[in-house]
Amino acid sequence: QRGISLLARSVLVRGLLDGFVALGLHLLFRLRLSLPPGL
Repeated sequence: QRGISLLARSVLVRGLLDGFVALGLHLLFRLRLSLPPGL
């Protein structure tokens, strides 16, 4: 049972990290689009 909870926790952490990375890339992309060209 402890191994299952550890596995679930690692999967949850990985999902959260993937979500944060995707959100950061999305915000960076929108920021680049909003900037005038040449910067």
